[in-house]
Amino acid sequence: RHHLSLLLSFAEENDVEKIKGYVCSIEEDLDTFTTKRYCKNEVIDLLLSHFDNRARSANISLLIEAKLPEALPFSNVDMCALLSNGLENALIATEQVSDPSRRTIHVKLSIKQKNFLMSIQNPFMGVVSFEEGLPTTSREGHGFGVRSMASIAKRHGGHAFFTANSNVFTLRVILPMKDRVPHSPRA
Repeated sequence: RHHLSLLLSFAEENDVEKIKGYVCSIEEDLDTFTTKRYCKNEVIDLLLSHFDNRARSANISLLIEAKLPEALPFSNVDMCALLSNGLENALIATEQVSDPSRRTIHVKLSIKQKNFLMSIQNPFMGVVSFEEGLPTTSREGHGFGVRSMASIAKRHGGHAFFTANSNVFTLRVILPMKDRVPHSPRA
């Protein structure tokens, strides 16, 4: 989102050189980035690798269990939004935890009984408030990711569940896969 916003501002300025320079710098960053294999889905592997690198940089352990096929019957945009928003929120909350032994995020992705299942558990400090089943935030310009995840789940006939117990926040997403045609894993 941030990359696209910056590119759009360069385009509005009709500054082709800035656009080219920025795209080249992104390509250089991607060349140094190594994607780990967690499952058979390339898009999911790329996202998990990205967040694993970010977590390590913040001294956070990201424990990943991903058992997904090459193709899923959902758009890459929806999969990226679900996983990115969930992991972004988990990283932000876990960064606030001072006890190094608690700075661990657990991620599970699987298919069971024709349902896509996603679970992200992370520690947090303080209190999590809920409104209509969704966690709320007082941070300016935040809170859209949670609503986006709930909306994606609902649009696919599934559910997004958010809980906070004993200083552990859990996000669970269930999306039915029945009668859906798999999408290509290419972004």
